[in-house]
Amino acid sequence: MPKLAIELTKQLQIEAKKGKDFTVGGVKGLKCDYRKSTPCYYIQWMEKGKKHTYYFGSVSLKEAKERAREARKLIDEGKNPKEIRRAEQERNKAIEEALIKEQEKKQNTLRRVSELCFNEYQSKGIWRGKDKGQHEINRFNSAILPELGDIPITEITHKTLFEHFKHYWKETPNQADKVHRRLNLVFNWAIAQGTFHLETNPADIKGPFGILVKPLTLARPKKKNYPAPDYHRIGELLKECLEATSMSSRAFVFQVLTATRGEAVRTLRWDDIDFDNAVAIIRPENDKASKEFGASNRPREVYLSRQAITLLNSIPRLGEFVFIGMGAFGKPLGEGATEQFLKGIHVIKLSMDGQGWVDKNVLNKKGQPSRITPHGTARATFRTWAEESHKHEKASELCLLHLPKDIYGGAYKRGLFEKERREIMQEWGDFCISLSDLEAFLKRTKV
Repeated sequence: MPKLAIELTKQLQIEAKKGKDFTVGGVKGLKCDYRKSTPCYYIQWMEKGKKHTYYFGSVSLKEAKERAREARKLIDEGKNPKEIRRAEQERNKAIEEALIKEQEKKQNTLRRVSELCFNEYQSKGIWRGKDKGQHEINRFNSAILPELGDIPITEITHKTLFEHFKHYWKETPNQADKVHRRLNLVFNWAIAQGTFHLETNPADIKGPFGILVKPLTLARPKKKNYPAPDYHRIGELLKECLEATSMSSRAFVFQVLTATRGEAVRTLRWDDIDFDNAVAIIRPENDKASKEFGASNRPREVYLSRQAITLLNSIPRLGEFVFIGMGAFGKPLGEGATEQFLKGIHVIKLSMDGQGWVDKNVLNKKGQPSRITPHGTARATFRTWAEESHKHEKASELCLLHLPKDIYGGAYKRGLFEKERREIMQEWGDFCISLSDLEAFLKRTKV
């Protein structure tokens, strides 16, 4: 047995500084590199004709010997202490990463993730309108966050969501649909980011969640028609509306004259109107029908009657949008502005004749005639009038921005039935209110 090297002495330190590693006593193979300011200890051994080195670093001599003895024992057992240390480091790293990941999961609550998602949509202009976006955010927050907001998104299951949603789908199915769309967006957005440790969307209607929800959706009562007045009374209604001076009254009258959806009217910009050719452009992002029938990348035209043009010319240009919201300079009317206006018209008439503006053919939950709505008044009355007046069927449908696939295979063609549509819209404008009456009202009631 070879004699072990003696302990490190001052003399050996002197020798070490000459630039050579030297053997340290106490443990076979323990050596020291003392060419720098502090000693660096390591152990060397031969295995299958190959030299191996395992460094301990700049530790004390006592610790170096302890670690060398542990390493020596492993070497004698045929094990490589260097590989064992590497495996241990990897294992510790994996544990640390798992702990960090788990902590991140706990922090990524539905409240936090939804806020990040909605902020991105608003800041990048992805929402069709900031006001609309904020309205939907508020609806989402009030419906979802009180019960589910503080749960990590990775712990939310399809069963959790079903238990939360099932009473909404029974009592307020339309609101449930709107909230669910935003919830579905949040989960898909989180998956797309790749940083929230979420792999599947528990709100996916095509997954297990949809299977649970389907019986509830099938049990829904059939969708009722939007309440609307008898089309013979549309002129009487518009005259009452024109007595008001609000921007929402103008927006509602314009919606009726053009038979368009409320969103298309509220988001209409001055740049979308060609006064010379009497055309208003409906942008794809504000056009429900275009998305449903595959024309989502193309703006579509609404042909304007002389009444509609006259109404537009009476409105001051206060910003980008035609119909500006009250108290929100430069921003479009809010989603419920025309609804609230029409409700006010109904209340006034109700106080006068005890009936108000109702649709006797559409009953509410109490079995009473329902108050008319902007959508029903603008579109159902036009459609009934067009049918009973025997107007060109396909042109009339296009006036409503409907895109029946049997017309042209679902592909949108600019100017289709333009002559017929222009004639129909002008006849409708004349039916609603005469140009002279409209001009007289507008002179008395300036916005």
